[in-house]
Amino acid sequence: MIAKTIRIICMLPMIYMAMSCTNEEEIWIKPEVIKLGCDDYQSIEVDGKILYNNVWNKNAAGDYAWQQCIVEKPNSDTPIYGWSWQWPDTGQQIFAYPQIKVGTSPWAPLPVGGNDLPAKIKDINALNISHEMRFDTRGEFNVATSMWLTNSVDIGETQNKAVIAAEIMVWTYATEGHLNPAGEQIGTIESGGRQWSVWLDRNWSDASGENDNSWVYVTFKAEDNRLSNSFDVIDLLSNPILSDLQLDQYYIADVELGTEIMQGEGVAWVEDFSVQIDN
Repeated sequence: MIAKTIRIICMLPMIYMAMSCTNEEEIWIKPEVIKLGCDDYQSIEVDGKILYNNVWNKNAAGDYAWQQCIVEKPNSDTPIYGWSWQWPDTGQQIFAYPQIKVGTSPWAPLPVGGNDLPAKIKDINALNISHEMRFDTRGEFNVATSMWLTNSVDIGETQNKAVIAAEIMVWTYATEGHLNPAGEQIGTIESGGRQWSVWLDRNWSDASGENDNSWVYVTFKAEDNRLSNSFDVIDLLSNPILSDLQLDQYYIADVELGTEIMQGEGVAWVEDFSVQIDN
């Protein structure tokens, strides 16, 4: 976080009493960005991936003059993309999930990022995801990789809620005041040399109230916060703790890397995002 420290030193006249006082205040200064687009649900393709300005719960902000944009880092030797935001400083809900993604989301199928997804889970030996992010923020947010599981490989070119079977999230970073995942914690597992708490809701739905469908919701939350990460989704999904869900019958439609924003403002930079599928 970039902050500017202001020190105020005051001296009272000697006839009262010689004394001094110091007041330190941190002022957060939002960095400069190049705005590529600020429209709701705007998609911008970069290097075969899709930057997506997801503002799914914007109505929860009420009359607040919020803003969220897809951005590029200025004065960079190579292009670095990300998103900036300004949401209310209070609240206990998620306002938005700006992201970069590959695959075909059943919520917004076009444009398609890459050509390896959807793919059936039982046909995938490994799905290795690596990413590295940097932040300049004040507020509460997480870093979450999400995947929509569908019951069909044929999603189509328009929103298709009927094929949605499950939502998988992998949390690798969260600020101290951020919410816990939805549902209840059903256990802790080991994968890739890390410990993950596992959260499950068998009947999750759109908290914004805009959609009436429901799905299975699973979150793997890393017990150590990292901004540079690498993990195998298939190893996580194959753990016996989830065996009764029979997730291997479904298709992974897409992979999304984003930030669930709960409060405040900031800028996120995606310095690396890689999805490798071993069939």
